[in-house]
Amino acid sequence: MAQQGGCMCGNIRYSVEGEPVGKALCHCADCRKITGSTYSTNAIFPSKQFNLTQGTPKQHSKTADTGNTITSHFWYGPRPIHVLRLTKC
Repeated sequence: MAQQGGCMCGNIRYSVEGEPVGKALCHCADCRKITGSTYSTNAIFPSKQFNLTQGTPKQHSKTADTGNTITSHFWYGPRPIHVLRLTKC
């Protein structure tokens, strides 16, 4: 089943297909900084199930404590939404 979403102003739209392969709450320092909260809520989909259908999100990359690169693609709706791509945790 496809689900659709996007930002409040409508500039960014996306869809996801099927069920997430994982769900996670994370409270590492990087996730706290990215969300501005005490933790992040994550649904993990393979990239082939995620489709950006409209717009271009902002992008920010940094090196995590593990040495891996975290690239956040974000836009603003009622709350910031982040799509994180990690090579390894």
